[in-house]
Amino acid sequence: MTERNDVALLADMACEIDYLRDKFLKPEWHDALTACVKTLHDVAQAASTEFGFEIYATDGDD
Repeated sequence: MTERNDVALLADMACEIDYLRDKFLKPEWHDALTACVKTLHDVAQAASTEFGFEIYATDGDD
């Protein structure tokens, strides 16, 4: 269950950064934050596949 919690945390972090990027943070940070969201999402997706469950999270392009 720990793996599922860790992966869920990564996915949640990606969603929170994605939300903050679009709502509150400086426009000049947009590209770096988009890359961060994509990286977190990719890691969470790879880990969820490895551990055999699915996650549902934004990939930063929404």
